[in-house]
Amino acid sequence: MHAHARLLVLRLEHVPFVDATGMQALWDLRDTCNKHDTRLVLCGMRTNVRYKLQRAGLLGQLGAANVIDDLTQLT
Repeated sequence: MHAHARLLVLRLEHVPFVDATGMQALWDLRDTCNKHDTRLVLCGMRTNVRYKLQRAGLLGQLGAANVIDDLTQLT
């Protein structure tokens, strides 16, 4: 039996930008997390990264509760 995590937090404060490959990797990770009932939370994004992920629709798919500025906001 292989257990999966219930929560995965990606701290992105040191990510300066996201290119097409990084974007695809994030979408793939979201799909994998959904498949395994794992909550994916993105934390601490720079403004330009947040903007790009918003325009791509990823932040909307994750929902506001899963897009946070810092770990103190994790509920």
